[in-house]
Amino acid sequence: MVGVGFEVGALWVFGYPFVGRPGVIVYERDGETLKGRWTVGGAETTWSETLTRAPANHPPPPPTPQRDTPKPSAGTVRQL
Repeated sequence: MVGVGFEVGALWVFGYPFVGRPGVIVYERDGETLKGRWTVGGAETTWSETLTRAPANHPPPPPTPQRDTPKPSAGTVRQL
């Protein structure tokens, strides 16, 4: 997932695609946590989440598997 965002004061705001629909999330810094509210296009509600920093001794996440992307052959047009 790729999106775009920026920080304004204590708020972090991000837009992103979510299953073909636009999504938006706003986080607010609250001490050592980020409290977020988010929604996606077509939803009639918002959801909330709280992010906390993992402890220093927390194991790293597993590597993200790489997808095999077929290489276009000569003369193939790829739609972006």
